[in-house]
Amino acid sequence: MPKSNFATAVKVVELLPAAADAAGRSSDIVNLQNATYATILASLAQGNAAPVTLT
Repeated sequence: MPKSNFATAVKVVELLPAAADAAGRSSDIVNLQNATYATILASLAQGNAAPVTLT
């Protein structure tokens, strides 16, 4: 049996597309009620001095 990798073993959900403007962002809510575990990957790139907050 072949080994599984991250992309084939999990459900990947993209919440926010990339954006280049200064508007605030909010996304959909994902229910993790029945999840055994969850991995959250965040990629942030800030081009100016404004702070980035994840809540």
